[in-house]
Amino acid sequence: MDWLDKELRVNISQKFMDMGNLAIAALTFGSVLAEKPMQWWIFISGIILWLLFYIFGVMIGKGGDN
Repeated sequence: MDWLDKELRVNISQKFMDMGNLAIAALTFGSVLAEKPMQWWIFISGIILWLLFYIFGVMIGKGGDN
């Protein structure tokens, strides 16, 4: 059953990385495509969310390995 735990951890890790990609895409491209002037705090918050999701995904993916 150890392989199941590792496989589940890797899948969850990949999903967090996918969520990071969606966060940066939505916030970055959304602010670029809006008819209003680009707000830099939205762009920077997208990058921060992407980075946090990736770090969290890597931590989950490597968790429990010796």
